[in-house]
Amino acid sequence: MAAIAPNASIQLNATPSSQGPNFDYLWTAKNGGHIVSGDTTLSPVVDSIGKYFLQITNTDNGCTTLDSVEVNLSPTVTASILSSANV
Repeated sequence: MAAIAPNASIQLNATPSSQGPNFDYLWTAKNGGHIVSGDTTLSPVVDSIGKYFLQITNTDNGCTTLDSVEVNLSPTVTASILSSANV
């Protein structure tokens, strides 16, 4: 799982996956997800919560694999000053 702040973007990272000239990559988004760029790379940039799927195809033998990651909204952090003193 990955988390994104409101009005922000993050880069997903699938570089531990199979790599080389004989592999094709295709990211797709569901449940409100949006891919800004890099949908055919191992590291796309996304800017919305949702579920992202990566399909890797070995172009030598036609074998494919599919994996996914869910991007959620990171929780809002608030702070308040209860008291202050001059030092």
